[in-house]
Amino acid sequence: KEQELDSEDAIILHQFARPKTGVPSLSPFCLKIETYLRMADLPYQNYFDGKLSPQGKMPWIAYNKEQVCGTEFIIDFLEEKLGVNLNSTLSPQEKAISRAITKMVEEHFYWTIAYCQWVDNVEETQKMLATNGPLSDLLRWILSQVTGSIVKREMYGHGIGRFS
Repeated sequence: KEQELDSEDAIILHQFARPKTGVPSLSPFCLKIETYLRMADLPYQNYFDGKLSPQGKMPWIAYNKEQVCGTEFIIDFLEEKLGVNLNSTLSPQEKAISRAITKMVEEHFYWTIAYCQWVDNVEETQKMLATNGPLSDLLRWILSQVTGSIVKREMYGHGIGRFS
């Protein structure tokens, strides 16, 4: 259960609700930031409020009344504020390889996952959504229809969706 946490120096991680399947997140970017926080051994509090950042993004963090969204910006912010750097022991060549792989995964592989999740296998994704209540089936259907359309539109805008 989520707790209210407003203390100074607390990292508040806003992300989507956990799916019913027990996996930490259906969002690769929420999973990325939560994994980073765990690897860096930074204490944080999850808020599964579904509230998007002012830029319309998820996940995002609040830290000492500052809000930061976008996984790359969050990591840079935390490294600057807290002096944590998981790549500090890497050589310049290893840092370059790390950057190339990260960009490949976030800019191309992500869209393959999104397509598989929200277009090809939407029925399975619907079953994992953490929605409860009398209208949960309707809500899951609406989410899948809207999300599938958004994924297709965003993939087309990115360019990768213009190919089979």
